[in-house]
Amino acid sequence: MGKPQKLLFTVLLILLGFLVYLEATKPLPVSWFPSYSKEDKIPLGTYILHENLKSKFSESFIEVNEPPFQFINSNPETQGTYVFINNTVIFDEEEAKELFAWTAKGNTLFLASKNYSNFLLDTLNLEINNIYLFDKFETQPLLTLVNKHLNPDKSFHINKSFTIPYFEEIDTSSQVVLGFSQAFEKEIKKESRKVNFLKIPFGEGELYLYNQPEIFTNFFLLEQENHIFTENVLSYINNESTIYWDNYYKTGKRINTSPLKVIFNNKSLKWAYYLILFGALLYILFEGKRKQRVIPVINPIKNKTLEYTQTIAGIYFDKKDNKAILNKLIRQLFDYVRVQLRLETNEADSRFIEELAIKTNTPKEEIKSLLNELRQLQNKEQITDKELISFHEKITQLKINRDGKP
Repeated sequence: MGKPQKLLFTVLLILLGFLVYLEATKPLPVSWFPSYSKEDKIPLGTYILHENLKSKFSESFIEVNEPPFQFINSNPETQGTYVFINNTVIFDEEEAKELFAWTAKGNTLFLASKNYSNFLLDTLNLEINNIYLFDKFETQPLLTLVNKHLNPDKSFHINKSFTIPYFEEIDTSSQVVLGFSQAFEKEIKKESRKVNFLKIPFGEGELYLYNQPEIFTNFFLLEQENHIFTENVLSYINNESTIYWDNYYKTGKRINTSPLKVIFNNKSLKWAYYLILFGALLYILFEGKRKQRVIPVINPIKNKTLEYTQTIAGIYFDKKDNKAILNKLIRQLFDYVRVQLRLETNEADSRFIEELAIKTNTPKEEIKSLLNELRQLQNKEQITDKELISFHEKITQLKINRDGKP
């Protein structure tokens, strides 16, 4: 590698290192993706809640990574509380029936979501709507609980705009209201509260529905005393039962489809990978050349067709056999007409003259003159140099008219 190449390589390497440093130290934008995954530490992940529940319940905390239908069928003796937390929990009909049957056996089903399947809502005779403020674009939830032992007069404010789902009509004979939600305003009015937390007895078990899953996220739990409200909501779960934490119905569920996913999910590994690729590219550019003696340039064989033609022509001229040269000119002319112009040369009639004139862009009179001269020269015993040259020039002009060159 020469000095200029080494200098260029060094400059590129310094620039790349500087770009990597800038990219690595650039603060990442906050992601508000509604992940609800236990692995995510972003605002709407559930890393903090998951770690706390796992620590509190220890061996009674079991994570489920498969669909609930499959899990319950594989473990028919399962008993406890099945917890689903996500922005959307949509069970199909068969799965919902399986969960209802499992709940009716004396188990607890806890659903925290903004959207449920139509089958589930129809079965429970529920309808969901959202709270709107006509004078504002944003709606910040303000949450309360009913139980007098759980600070019913204290409201918890989510200091960010989220949709606020609530249950339209409640059958108080079979459904128990546990909590309310409303949009945060300067003047809080109790009459504007809407039901967002229900307990529904189901067979020998219980079903809980909570419509503001954001209270279980990292963002909410890190704000002041918000963790108290989350603890109060979860206090309805039996502490002595086994907790089954769902990892399947998660928007931010990890799906590993590529061997490189681990590398790209880690910032340091990702940039190390890019550096290796860039280094390999530089190596190919500067060191991938063959290191051997210079291959000598071999000039192509010189085309001596012209010399050969001049030699043959010289022989004919030396012999003064103009008649033989004429015959070759005539033969070449007819070959040209047949091969290049695709015309039959058997008869030089008016049709032939007209087609030849069209294809060579030559007036018919000149074509007739050329053919007449051809016949006259064929009938002569001796051909002068002047006649031969004149005939050759007319043939050349014919080709120039068509091809632009002789």
